[in-house]
Amino acid sequence: MATWQWSYLVYQKTLDDSGTYTHDLPEKDKISALFVDFQATNYATADDAPSILTLISKLEVIAEGSKVLYSLYPITASFEEFIDTEKKPNHYITATASATQHARFLILFGRYLCDEKYGLDTSVYTNVQFKMPYALTDKFVSGSAKITVRALRPIAPEAVGFEGFVRRRDIYSFTTASSGEEVVELPLALPYRRVYTYVQGLTGISKIKVDINDGRLILLEDYFDDIKTWNIKIQPFPVAPGEEDPYQDCLILLDERWTEPLPSATYSKFKVIYTMNASGKTVYTGLEEYAPLALS
Repeated sequence: MATWQWSYLVYQKTLDDSGTYTHDLPEKDKISALFVDFQATNYATADDAPSILTLISKLEVIAEGSKVLYSLYPITASFEEFIDTEKKPNHYITATASATQHARFLILFGRYLCDEKYGLDTSVYTNVQFKMPYALTDKFVSGSAKITVRALRPIAPEAVGFEGFVRRRDIYSFTTASSGEEVVELPLALPYRRVYTYVQGLTGISKIKVDINDGRLILLEDYFDDIKTWNIKIQPFPVAPGEEDPYQDCLILLDERWTEPLPSATYSKFKVIYTMNASGKTVYTGLEEYAPLALS
């Protein structure tokens, strides 16, 4: 069994008020997870600063400039952490004047922390970068943005032999219409671990269908209210009224806990079909896949 250690890659680095923070990950190393802490201070005039999560466009890990190893919006990144660690993400979100907010993310490359079978091996790429586009608004103090990044690595890398990694990414987004269907077709190259959705405010959708090979196999065809009820039962623990976070608008549609990883390469099509009943709501569809060590 390997011994693991958290180490700092950068500590409270002061950032510009907007841009894309980029950090090169250690070369020829093995990484189970990254921990990112992004902070900014609310302005002093009134208690009306927005959530710090709204300042971040996306969290990404990219190899060789174009190979997506991880790519999630702040909301779905928080949801993935909540489901996989069975702990509530440790954000500090407050509108209070002059308070410092923190957006803290755990970016997993395995099924769980210290997973010795799945994780990120940077030696198979020429370079791997963490990227985070962000922008402070006028509700935050100029010059107050800072970032800390830590990596969970084995003390002896040779003691860990990863077979691959779990790739987590948001695939598609759309805005609901008052009626009709939105069809999202997912990629088929790698085995699926999880399919999930974010539905803003949990409204705007009346039904969801998961369709394989144009109706040959229907994995899910439920009314949205029933999907919401079912997801409450499979969450790690109930969230008390008044403590709901934005990631509570995320729902699991498919998970390896109740089915084997789906061999998507054997299918011709895999679709998530949304029936809409109200306009103006944002919807994301996301996917977890079992990926090889080196993406082609």
